[in-house]
Formats: sequence, C-alpha cells, structure tokens
Amino acid sequence: MQGRNKIFKRSAQLSSGRKNFTDSLAGLRKIILKDLADNFEAERELELRAKDFHSDTAECIYAAAQIWAEIFHGRHCAYIEANIPAWLSYAASTGASAVFHVIGRLSYEGGVIEQSSEKAAEYFQAAVELKNPAAMVNLARLYRRGDGVSQDETKAFELYRRAAELGNETGMIELYVRYRDGEGVQKNRRLAAHWYEKIKERLPEVADEIYETGYHYALNAAIQLRYRDGRIFQSCDADFARHYFKIALEYFWDAARYDRRETYVDIGAFYLRGHGVKKNLARALEYFDKAGSWYVLAKSYLEGEDVPQDSERAIYYFSKSGEWFYVGEIYRKAGDFDAAGKWYAKYFETYRRDRDSHEVSKIAQMYRAGEDYERAPFDEDFEGPKLPRDLDKALEYFKLADDYLAVGGIYEEEKNFAAAAESYRRVLDECKDPDEKILAEVARKCLQNLEEKE
Repeated sequence: MQGRNKIFKRSAQLSSGRKNFTDSLAGLRKIILKDLADNFEAERELELRAKDFHSDTAECIYAAAQIWAEIFHGRHCAYIEANIPAWLSYAASTGASAVFHVIGRLSYEGGVIEQSSEKAAEYFQAAVELKNPAAMVNLARLYRRGDGVSQDETKAFELYRRAAELGNETGMIELYVRYRDGEGVQKNRRLAAHWYEKIKERLPEVADEIYETGYHYALNAAIQLRYRDGRIFQSCDADFARHYFKIALEYFWDAARYDRRETYVDIGAFYLRGHGVKKNLARALEYFDKAGSWYVLAKSYLEGEDVPQDSERAIYYFSKSGEWFYVGEIYRKAGDFDAAGKWYAKYFETYRRDRDSHEVSKIAQMYRAGEDYERAPFDEDFEGPKLPRDLDKALEYFKLADDYLAVGGIYEEEKNFAAAAESYRRVLDECKDPDEKILAEVARKCLQNLEEKE
C-alpha cells in the first residue's frame, strides 16, 4: 500500500499519459467501493480510463496489477494480458528495461496473468541485458532456487555482484551474506566486512522491508483460503494460495538470512501448517528453536490446530517460550487454582506494563469477583472456572496494571473512602493525554460520588 501511495503522490509530476492511468486506478477503486465491481466492469473501467496510457510506464502497469490482485485475488485481468505484447514490443524498441522487469514479476507471481517461472526468467534476462539491477536480483533468486531455470549458485552470485556494483542494496546485502556464509563463492571475511560496512546502516531496514513483502504475499494467500475454527471450509483458488505462500516463504528466508532472526517463527509456522511447503513438524521445531520462540506450536497443541490437542505439550512449549501466563490459564481452566496461582506469580516476575497490563487486569477482575465474575463478550479467552475471591490479590494486580479506577472501586466497596479518593486522584493526575479524557471524567465523577457519601 505504501509503495502504491507513493506512485499516486507523484502524479503531479507525471506525463499526461501516466496521470490518466493513475486516474484510471482511482476510478477502478471507486467501482469497488460502490460494490458494483465484477471482472467485466472493472476491466471496462480500466480500459476506458487508460486509453491514453503510455506503455513505457512500468510502475503504472505494476500498480494496476497489484490493485487488481488485491480486489480479485488471483483472477486474470484480460486488459493487462492483452496489452503485454504491445508493451514488450515498445520496451524492446526503446530499451525500457523496467517494463521487462515488471512483466517478469507479474509472470512469476501469477494471478493477474498466467503464472510461469520460465517466462519470468526470460523477461528478467531481457531486463538484465539492459542493465536493470532489480531484474538482476530477481533472476539471481530464480537461479538460487532452480525455479524456471537450472539451479546455479555461481550464476546467482554473479548477478548479485553486478547488481551491487550498480548500487542495488539487495545485491550488496547478498554479497555480504554470501561471502559470510560461503554461498556460491568461497567464504571471505574481508570481503564480507567490506560489503557489510556499505550496507550496515540499512541492513535492518531492508530486512524489515523484505519481511513485510513476504507478509503481504502470505496475507493474499490466506485470503484465498477461508478459515473457520482453524479449518479450511472454502477454497477460492488453492493453487494461487499455494504459490503465494511459497513466495512469502522465500521472502521470509531472505529476511532471516539478512539477520532478522525472529522471522524463523514465521518459517516454523509455515512448516507446521504446510504453507508453501509440505507439513514437517521436525523442521517446524528446528525453526522455532532458532527463533527461541515456541508460542505458535504451544498454541497449536492447546487448540488442536495442525497437531493433536495435547495440554501437556502445550504447557511444555509455553514454558519453553517463557509464556507463564498461558500456562497459568491452562491450569485455571482445569480447575487447579493453586497451580494457576503459582504460574501467574512466575509470570509477574517478567511482567511489563506496556505489554501485559490487559492480562493482569483480567486476573485481578477474577480475584475481585470470584465465582460471581460475569464474562463480557470480549473476554472469551478467560472462559472456564474463575479464581477464588481474594480482594488483596485483586488490589495487588490492579495496581500492577495501573488500573487505579478499579483500585478505587475496591476501596470504596470496603468503605475506605480516603484510600478510594487517593486512587481516583491518581487517575486524574496521570490522565494528561487527550485520548484518556474518558478515564479522567469517570474518575472525576467517582470523586463527586465519594463527597456525597461523606
């Protein structure tokens, strides 16, 4: 979305042909927002509004394809497909390498036009011959995987080297990683350090961009598979979904190679669920271990999703991941309040207000109300037996969560009006942000009610 917005923001600087095309995309979106869109209507709108479109505008071709994919999720676009020969002819006669590169990307991604890794490789090669560094990177990826071409790590390395020398950041990072790990070339610490120095300030940002791209493909794949209670109940386009999961996984692997280690959690989840790869619990365990996170696997065992339901294994993996709160929840729902209390206490040892206050506040509510606690609709995660009533613990945990409105309420129930007033005043003192205006108003009314009681 961000890249597409950048294209629209530059529309004032575009030629009239480019501006007409970006206007056509806006028109396409308007149809969708009115819920009138189908393939025919959208294509007709695109064709009518893009009649003055200049075929050298590669970014506009890709923007149109991305919007089409976002709206129709894997359905072909006859307008784009029909115009590809003319765009390629224009690119060949003018040397517009970006057009070859974009059509190569669309061929590899599929959905908007027919998917073909072989065609993608041909288009990337045409762009490479015109010295397009982005195409060099994408063709190198195909050689790395042997996708549409014979696998050849040496050719991949050479393409990355050429892209890096042309200033492409992904090419620079790949040279650093390859010299570091000895992929397609002998390990060379000196050259790895050389390229790392060139890219070190941008490495985290680029790794995040790579990850976000992978997440975008995973999201589009998931849209194709409708889920209910963790089970697929309707498939819109399973082949398209599988292909997009595969692309997402490739980006996640790259992000991990670029030192974004937490991406291993996503890779493990893909092996656990069979997204883009065959299900493989052993590989999933390997990647969860690399990431130092077992939450996804623990949750799967708890809910019986992707693996058989097994509370003991869920407890083991939640413990391994340091998720003590969820271990306490399992024991509480089983009715073992003593064990639950011990795990909650362990959780409080690593408690962080900015991250965990919601869970702590819920525990406090249960200690406050005991068996009479009525669960609100948004509290579904807290079903099962409630904790025994204990106002001292409720006060302790509400204070941990900085919920001093609730603290004041307990003191008021116990007729300790001075302590209640102090708690409400603390809320007023701390609610300086405009977003907390409602909390401040509640505290002010509570203070007024206390004055009436006294």
